[in-house]
Amino acid sequence: CVLTLPEKRDGFPPGATVDEATKKVFEEAEKNEGCLFVKFSISNDTFKKEGEGKLDSPGATPQEEHFAAVSGSISESACSLHVMRFGTKWLVVLFAPSSAPLSQRSMYSLSTGTLKAGLGCDKFVNDFCVVSKDACTLSAYTHTRKKQGPDMFTAQEVRAAQATMDTATMSQSPVTLAGACKIEVPPTFVTAIEDFKENKTNTVAFTLAGSQLAVKQSSNTKVEDLAKQLQEEPLYVLLRFAHEREKATCHKDLLLLYCPEKATALGKGALAACKGQVLAALLSLGLSLPHSIVAVEAEEIGVEHLLDSLYPKNPIKKTW
Repeated sequence: CVLTLPEKRDGFPPGATVDEATKKVFEEAEKNEGCLFVKFSISNDTFKKEGEGKLDSPGATPQEEHFAAVSGSISESACSLHVMRFGTKWLVVLFAPSSAPLSQRSMYSLSTGTLKAGLGCDKFVNDFCVVSKDACTLSAYTHTRKKQGPDMFTAQEVRAAQATMDTATMSQSPVTLAGACKIEVPPTFVTAIEDFKENKTNTVAFTLAGSQLAVKQSSNTKVEDLAKQLQEEPLYVLLRFAHEREKATCHKDLLLLYCPEKATALGKGALAACKGQVLAALLSLGLSLPHSIVAVEAEEIGVEHLLDSLYPKNPIKKTW
């Protein structure tokens, strides 16, 4: 069967939108060998060009100086994205200082993959996330790449996963979602979801292990205890959230994307990129589309934070 997912429901797909103006800016940069980088900010869920850097001697400037130029362009007060020339390809440098609001850091982190998908993932090498200007160096990037190891997906697979998707094609069990991240749903995951549907459990924490959805925890857990159990790895958490609303007990199914700051950009990006396929898998197993929330700190997975997301007192967008 073919599942049609609601367009941009709860911020789906994640991140800002790559419009025609952004594509044109990048195309011009590609054609201009003297362009070193283009700096972008995010405004109203779209990318906005803030400036660019030039190469005095294209092909002759040491790579270390390229990183230094990007560092000099960074403003310490706000997040930014620099699309920098890196050999024959391009590198996205994400600047996300700890002083920036959590919502801003989360938006920029999720938008990194969206930007690459919109411009063509095969044109990019792996991202580089820094939290201070001094950390934007060639040696730091090289060290990060060694630590991350080989890519989890090919550029073509990542591009397919992060591009705007309205449909996901399902095959027979185990469920394999066509295109994108080649997600497979093993019997252990199916069992965990069946237990969740029958209210035997209220929490299923899972991640990606290669191409499979791997269950890390299936249990009855209080929200107050859930945050204490989270480690420094990115996770999906399916939670049946019981709470009081207008003097009545309510139950809401939530899908949390837990992206701790200390996790690698590759790990966080893989989970964010495959959100559409995960939702499609949950739908195929008989669940209603859950409310989606992103969290970058364990403390954000608490009763008050969840209530604020479900029933916002102001128009601030907290879903992804």
